[in-house]
Amino acid sequence: MKFSLVLCLLPAVILAQDKLISREEETCREQEGASDEDVEMLQSFMTPETRTTKCYYSCVMQKIGYSDGQRFDKEGFLSTAVNFSSKDRETMQRIADQCEGTTNEDHCELAADIAECIIPSRRN
Repeated sequence: MKFSLVLCLLPAVILAQDKLISREEETCREQEGASDEDVEMLQSFMTPETRTTKCYYSCVMQKIGYSDGQRFDKEGFLSTAVNFSSKDRETMQRIADQCEGTTNEDHCELAADIAECIIPSRRN
C-alpha cells in the first residue's frame, strides 16, 4: 500500500517539512493540553498511547469527520478520498469497511481504536 494513502488522516493539513499544524490541530492541542510530542505522534501517524494523546487524536478526528465521538464515521472518512486515484480510493474503501462498526463510549479510547484500524502498520 502506498504511504501517501495515510495522508488522508490529515487532508490538506500538514506540511511536515515546516512542522506546520492545521487550525484543527492547534485548536485541539490547546483544548486537550497536547504537547509537541503528541502533535508529532499524529503527524508521524503513530498509534496514540497516553490519555492526552488519545484525546488529542479524538478531537482532530472529530473535526475532520472521522468520528462523531462515539463511532467511526465511514462516510466522513471516505469523503477525504475524493481527490485520490481510483486505486487509493479502493484501498480507502477497504479500510473504511474494515473499520466500520468501531465504537467506544470513551471518545479518547475510540480515537485509539480508529487509529489502530487505519494506520497501515497495525492492520492485517
